[in-house]
Amino acid sequence: MTTNSYHKYPNLAKDLSVSSSNQLWVSDITYIKVDEEFNYLFLITDSYSRKIVG
Repeated sequence: MTTNSYHKYPNLAKDLSVSSSNQLWVSDITYIKVDEEFNYLFLITDSYSRKIVG
């Protein structure tokens, strides 16, 4: 299964110059099929360090 990833909202961070951690966090949601159910994984990532923060 593939998601139709069209953007509804403008990228407000496209011109932002990130120079340290905690300046910009980005998020993503992924649906995972387990047995007959769908679960979701929601991640918040620090854009500078690329570490998962939530």
